[in-house]
Amino acid sequence: MKILHIHPSLNTGGIEAMINALANEMVKTDEVEVCSIFTPDPAQHLWQSLDQRITKTTIGKRSPGFSVSEIWKIYRHIYRGKYDVVQIHGFFVYYILAIFLL
Repeated sequence: MKILHIHPSLNTGGIEAMINALANEMVKTDEVEVCSIFTPDPAQHLWQSLDQRITKTTIGKRSPGFSVSEIWKIYRHIYRGKYDVVQIHGFFVYYILAIFLL
């Protein structure tokens, strides 16, 4: 199964630690990708501690705020990836628009 986790960033926090643990466990049996909306900081411990088998991608957002262009980028990323499961973590309402477009 091909699984995508979308999240704002893997900085420190409870949901971020859960995403990290979930992805690291899922990669044992499935193809997993973790996509960060914001450009990751190389010092982010949770981003760096993802299993090497996990594909790490980013949408490349740099500043906070709503942008239709990010919704379009998320939509394209999901559409091109042909994922079986897409899990969205944090800021659900903002990013779910891309799913509804599919």
